[in-house]
Formats: sequence, structure tokens, C-alpha cells
Amino acid sequence: CHVATRARLGLLGGKDFMETPFSTIAYTESFMEDSQAGDVSEVIARNDPAVFASGAPGESNESYTIRGLPSLVADVMLNGLPGMAAYFRNAPEMLERVEVLKGPSALLNGMPPKGTTGGAVNLVPKRAGSEPLARVKAIYQSDSHFGSHVDVGRRLGEQQQFGVRFNGVWRNGETAVNTQRKKATLASLGLDWRGSRTRISADIGWQDHRLNQTRTNVTLSGVTHVPAPPDVQSNFAQPWTYSDERDVYATLRAEHDASDAVTAWAALGWRHGQEANSLANLTLRNAATGAGTVYRFDNTREDHVRTGEIGVRGQARTGGVGHEWVAS
Repeated sequence: CHVATRARLGLLGGKDFMETPFSTIAYTESFMEDSQAGDVSEVIARNDPAVFASGAPGESNESYTIRGLPSLVADVMLNGLPGMAAYFRNAPEMLERVEVLKGPSALLNGMPPKGTTGGAVNLVPKRAGSEPLARVKAIYQSDSHFGSHVDVGRRLGEQQQFGVRFNGVWRNGETAVNTQRKKATLASLGLDWRGSRTRISADIGWQDHRLNQTRTNVTLSGVTHVPAPPDVQSNFAQPWTYSDERDVYATLRAEHDASDAVTAWAALGWRHGQEANSLANLTLRNAATGAGTVYRFDNTREDHVRTGEIGVRGQARTGGVGHEWVAS
């Protein structure tokens, strides 16, 4: 199945799409594998007219809009926690689902750290299934872009209450754009424990993305018309440009059913990110010859993010009317 029927809707928890008034879609692990997506933006923008990938191919960070409004990668959630996903781009190989909520989401998730208003994207990490899994896959993209993906999962214990899921990815080589190279390295570990009334899960991961000679956006200045675009494989980026991003994260989530009608939960997350790049955007100044100018921009960034949430959810009835209440 390429699309799931349930997704996490913030303080409402996991809900069937038919039970809520929100426009939501959840892409599954099998869909991401079949589409051979290299980034999350390729998952959500290729098949939904409401989501548009607004960045240039090979841009240093993922960039997209939801219903015409910018959606920043820094506001992407990991297992419901904001700020835990990688700051610039996320590899889909570690994910079980990519959930997209289209429309205002502050009521459900709170105001995102960077203020995205057009929607919300939540990444759900993989969990070990009931059947043992050990899979190694070769990756081939473009003329000389190769890699491998290792995916191992096991459930342990008499009741299979403890689960372990590991994913390791390495991709490196030239892309479809001439002289542009991309390298991605990923290691993620998902742990979970399921009791009769308590569920605990933890995720630990590391991502490293490096792009060399990244093709930039183009700005028009002083021209009377938009010239014909260059060949899609041509690369007008400066040969010394690069972008390197590393992210390490760890999250912990626990849920406990106090009764058949009341569930309490708490979650914590930590992420350390580093960025270093040297970029040069192009300003086109002559439509006839295609001549333009570039300016160099060097940037370094280091951030430490801590996030958490706590809440309780329950159900009640007043005569023949059912109610669902949440405090978080």
C-alpha cells in the first residue's frame, strides 16, 4: 500500500483520515522505495498538486510550499516532535511514513519554531515488524551515483514486546546535473517496547549530507524578458561551491493507558546540527547573452535543540453524545 489511512494529528493522536475535518495524506515506506526518492521533498511534491518543490535541483536545502505558502524544513517534525528532523534535508530510507497535513496546523501542533503556516510535515521512523527483516539494497541513480542501503529489524521477547530496527545508507557520486556531486550517509536505530498498557519508543540517528558545485537559484536584474532556460544537465554553479550538513538526534516517547478511556503520554528530544557551506547565487543581467554575476556567501552554523511534550487524552459520554478531550 502506497498511502496509509491513519496519521498523527498533533494533540488528537493517531486518527483515521475519515474521522477528521483535515486534509491529510501519509506516504508509506513502500511508496518511498518504489519512487526511489532521495529526499523527503521528492516524496511529498511529486504526487500532490497542493505541494510544490520550490527549490532548484541540487539546492543546498530542501524547499517546498504547501497550498502556496512556504514550508520550511526546520519546521518538519520527527515522530511528532518539532526541531528534531534534520535542519536542511532528510533521507527517506529511515522512515516508515511521511505525513503531510495541508492547511493551518497551529491548533494541533502549536506554532512551529520558524513560523510555517501552510501545513505540517511529520516524519515517522521505522519500527520492527512481527517478521524478522534483513535486507541489503544496491542504489543506482544517474550516470555515476551509487550507494547501498542496509535495513535490519527484529522483535525479541516471549511476547515480542521489544523491537529493534536499524537502517544504514551510503550514497555518493555525480548527479544528473553535470559536475555536481552528492554524498549522503545515514545511520538510524529505532527501539520500542510494548507492554499491556504501556508503550515506549526511542530513536537515535546521524545524517551527513554533502553537495559539491550545487546549482543555484537564478535572479533576473535589468532584463526586459525571461531568456530561454539552459539545458537541464548544464551546471552554471561555481566549481568551488559546496554545502555540508551534519545532524545527530535522539528522541524518547512513552504512552500509558491509565484506563480504557484515558491515555497519558510524554516525549523528549535532542538534536545537534552543524552546517558549513560556500555558495554563489547567480544574477542574470543580459538576456541576450546569458551573462550574469555571482556573489560568494560563506556560512557556518551550529545549533542545539531540545524539545518535549506532555499530555493526557480521554473519552467521555453525555447521554448519547460521545466526547474526546485533550490536555497537553
